Amino acid sequence: MLVIGFLVIRTWAVLVGILILISVSFGINTNFELMGLSGNYTTFIMVSMLIFFGLGHSSVFEGIEVKNGDSQKSDILKDKIKDVQIKQVAEYMEKEKPYLMPALTLDKLAAQLKMQPRILSHLINRHFACNFFEFINSYRVEESKRMLADPLCSEKNMLDLMFDVGFNSKASFNTLFKKKVGMTPSEFRKQAIAQQNR
Repeated sequence: MLVIGFLVIRTWAVLVGILILISVSFGINTNFELMGLSGNYTTFIMVSMLIFFGLGHSSVFEGIEVKNGDSQKSDILKDKIKDVQIKQVAEYMEKEKPYLMPALTLDKLAAQLKMQPRILSHLINRHFACNFFEFINSYRVEESKRMLADPLCSEKNMLDLMFDVGFNSKASFNTLFKKKVGMTPSEFRKQAIAQQNR
């Protein structure tokens, strides 16, 4: 509405300018004072509306008159929402195992969780203390540990297992696994088999 209003005012100003040129050229008498005043008053009204609208919807003044109790209630509500979202993310990761998809991105996971990507990223960074890729890869490493220790998966070679848990690079799989577990996947498998045979 304001954009259209200012466009009309500018159009009116251009029209007045054209009429002034025409009147000077052809000697036509027109009340330019009244036209100029009406344009100025309209501009004043539009600027006042812009200021009023801006103050009414600005976050600059949020919280100035909030009472202490109201602020605490708001913080408690935010914490509850955050706890629900954290639980939702953790349960979804455990049950649905979206990390098994090699092409998983923040946007795709957020869409699956029906959550904004910005909020999901914030939750992962703050609550899980890592970025999105570290978060996903930690689940992939845990899944690979489970499969490496599972006798039913003993026939699988490392490449198949790597693809099954969502990795698409052997180098990154070995590096991340060793960083998290302290040994290579092959060493972990040997150790797991040795413990099972005792």
